[in-house]
Amino acid sequence: MPYLIFEDSLRVDLLPITFSRPAFMIRMGIFTSKERWEKVLGSSCYPLAYSYLQSLYTEPFRADTYICINGRLLPSDELLRLAGELAPKKYYTDAEGHILLTSISLDDQTLPPKGLITRDYLDSLGYEEVLTAISPKIISSLSDIFSLNREFIHFDFKLVTQKG
Repeated sequence: MPYLIFEDSLRVDLLPITFSRPAFMIRMGIFTSKERWEKVLGSSCYPLAYSYLQSLYTEPFRADTYICINGRLLPSDELLRLAGELAPKKYYTDAEGHILLTSISLDDQTLPPKGLITRDYLDSLGYEEVLTAISPKIISSLSDIFSLNREFIHFDFKLVTQKG
């Protein structure tokens, strides 16, 4: 199943950086979030960015269903497991209310307003929220770009140096 990396409404917490690039294209550590997810998944992640930035990226090829990943997340084994167990018409959130993952079928998909996957958008499609016990590393503010950079560097270094 193809992957789509998305922005949510909390992109505004990363302004002014997100005026010129989506949150998933902010370089932290060695990679951007998009590059990091692609390396972990071994597959391309098609970007879904805020409307005026979307024209900078290629359109995803048409597939029946996409696994959608919040572009502000640092990959983890828990998130990868959850992505493999995605149920239709559900979206997964953490205790702080961040949308982590969902799957979207083209049957019920029109591009989300302004290119953002939000609770309102998913609720309008009849999706059910599932609260998870996962506490992922997520870029929530500008200061996280600096305070979490060490963790991102260590994570990325392992990706670059792993064998096989």
